[in-house]
Amino acid sequence: MKVFLSHAHADEQFARELAVALTAEGLNVWSAEGNLYPGDNWALATGKALKDADAMVTLLSPEAVKSRNVQNEIEYALGEARFEGKLFPVVVRPTDQIPWILRRFRIMEAGGDPTGTGRRIAEALKDLQTGSGTAICQTPLRIPAQAQTGSLALMTKRRRFRRPREVFLSHAGKDRRFAGKIARLLRNVGIPVWYSRTNIHGAAQWHDEIGKALGRCDWFVLILTPHAVDSMWVKRELVYALNNRRYENKIVPLLRKPCRHARLSWALQEFQFVDFSKDFDKGCRALLRVWKLGNSALAQDEKKKGQEK
Repeated sequence: MKVFLSHAHADEQFARELAVALTAEGLNVWSAEGNLYPGDNWALATGKALKDADAMVTLLSPEAVKSRNVQNEIEYALGEARFEGKLFPVVVRPTDQIPWILRRFRIMEAGGDPTGTGRRIAEALKDLQTGSGTAICQTPLRIPAQAQTGSLALMTKRRRFRRPREVFLSHAGKDRRFAGKIARLLRNVGIPVWYSRTNIHGAAQWHDEIGKALGRCDWFVLILTPHAVDSMWVKRELVYALNNRRYENKIVPLLRKPCRHARLSWALQEFQFVDFSKDFDKGCRALLRVWKLGNSALAQDEKKKGQEK
């Protein structure tokens, strides 16, 4: 099994010793320190290693959580189904800035022991291969019954009903009409919304327009359809939200049409969806309940729609 070892330069020594320990356990380990040499094309080599990897170990430290390279590698793993159950966050030095989605997993404490850490990771991967266990990095979440009524499953009690400052509405271009209906609903009840009304042409435009909006909004609403699952941009937006603290407990997936949503990110299984696949009005009521907005908000929406006509 091929393991991608993600780490910051400050954790080079621990990464080197962990790679030795994992190799001794029979794993094929790739790390920048051990596999890149002067003159190599860093981006090309790293991209190929990520594509070939079966599992990822991410070393977490104050420097690592600030590293754009480490963030990119975590985002890649979150968006690839083959890393489900095989993404191992390992704290090598304490930090309170761990990406929020990783805190949903069972994070390992290295305790200054790369050999023992390597042994635990190898044992978990072997259990996965033989079907005798589940990866130690994932902990099943229990959804309280009161949270299973169309609201986000992972919201804490303290944040459950906080009205958004602005919602980022992620959708595929072919779902723009439905996105417009959701945007009108939210705006009519006083919730600002940002969504892309036009097609995105290239990474520069994504960074300039969508990137700025993602950095400004505080809630993320995702429209799930077969078109969304096939969209590179929707996937990019979602993994950004999963890895950014401003969206902790503030991601709301809307199921517009049945689809293989795990292709966007296997982490989506941790969320309760709002179902719009059968009844639009019922879906609207469930969505507004996320922010404790009930019949009065719907009446306000109907009034504004009537005025628009």
